[in-house]
Amino acid sequence: MKATCHGCNIKDRLEENRSALIKLVSEKENMLDETVVNKSQLLDQYIVECTRCDKRRIDNNKETLEEIFGIHSTFYYYGHEHLLINLLPYIKEGIENNELVTVSLSKDIFDKLMELLDFHGIDRTSVIFFPVKNMVIANNENGLNGVRQLLSTLLKEIESKKYKGARVIGQPSFAIGETSKEDFLKLEEVLTKAFIGMNASGLCVYDAYDYIHNRDFIDEDIMNDSLETHTHLLYNNSLFKFK
Repeated sequence: MKATCHGCNIKDRLEENRSALIKLVSEKENMLDETVVNKSQLLDQYIVECTRCDKRRIDNNKETLEEIFGIHSTFYYYGHEHLLINLLPYIKEGIENNELVTVSLSKDIFDKLMELLDFHGIDRTSVIFFPVKNMVIANNENGLNGVRQLLSTLLKEIESKKYKGARVIGQPSFAIGETSKEDFLKLEEVLTKAFIGMNASGLCVYDAYDYIHNRDFIDEDIMNDSLETHTHLLYNNSLFKFK
């Protein structure tokens, strides 16, 4: 993904569709309205086109969001509305599959997410805040074994409450702000292996808007790393495996 490419108008299309999506959300007052979801999926399309520019390719065979234990996936969002529209069905699927959903998101996004869960009748008691910072500390202290031990402890606790497993969602820009770019990159190196064989999955949600316009947290290093360290891409409410 590049912020500006000669002869490419994807950036303009992203802005046009983000503005249209914000307007549509305001009009419909329902983030899961079919027309809102369809508009959001246009943003998915342009972001994927951009990531495919000269980096990794994805398999055309889509996988459902039902059985995803062991998967370490990524999602690129362009604006908070785009992020929340995609998180809601992902979280809903996990809850219906009797999974605990842990999230590590900035306070404004977390608060809005919880509000939307209530609005759409999705059980928010199965969604908890679990700071990725804890994973960063575990990795700095004991590497891959430390992260796997942290996940194992979490799973033992939630399985005692009759959950099948966990969906772990993290926002890299929030994690970097809480720790450092270097610590986050070190964590990403081990996360795919950390989830293997676990009744848990990981989803990292990257702020593509920040990358294209500001690069306050998501810079070229972070973006390139994201394309190398994840097994799947969340796109159009399905998972696609990176080749």
